[in-house]
Amino acid sequence: NKLKWIGSKMPSYKLKTVADGSDAELKFDDGVIRFIDLWATWCGPCQRPMAHNQEVLSKFGEQWKGKADIVGISLDDSRKDVKERIDDKDWKLPTQLWSENGWGSHIARDLEIRGIPLALLINGAGDILWKGHPSGLKIEETIEKLLKSEDPGLKQDSGDDEDEDDEEGEKLKIAAKDFKSSESFDSTAEKTIHTDVTEAFKQLGIEGLSWSI
Repeated sequence: NKLKWIGSKMPSYKLKTVADGSDAELKFDDGVIRFIDLWATWCGPCQRPMAHNQEVLSKFGEQWKGKADIVGISLDDSRKDVKERIDDKDWKLPTQLWSENGWGSHIARDLEIRGIPLALLINGAGDILWKGHPSGLKIEETIEKLLKSEDPGLKQDSGDDEDEDDEEGEKLKIAAKDFKSSESFDSTAEKTIHTDVTEAFKQLGIEGLSWSI
């Protein structure tokens, strides 16, 4: 069940800071409301939500200090890639962490992640209040209501369309990489794969995605 964790306690996780790769233990029972955004640099649909996270904290970061936070957790293979993207886009206001083993990490397995972006809203007691696509939640409005102990009126976002698109897109990328590693790969094949996969992404509604094999 996609929403089986709603109402459950979020366990702590050992991650790495994007900035310098130092150890970071993310705990959720310290009284701080957190909006968690699981993403990756290669994920086209992940970029706009992360930019929005930066915008939200530029407006509310100071007044939320010690009370609420937005946390980005990258599933990229390389911390360097994440750091370069964050530095380039100046997405430094959210707490930026890296899940070292990506899709094989504890948090990815625990949440049974099928596609990204995926977001979670967790209250100060560590209870998962909401799970879905990050664009499916009005972050600032919801957190403001929670800070005032008001009912945020949360509606669960199944995010099925986004997950299915991202899952299919990822399968295409993996297939392309597997073929490149085969003995039959040559430059002509690379151009053919790039054209076919790019067209497939467009058909899935995933445009503006930069990728390579």
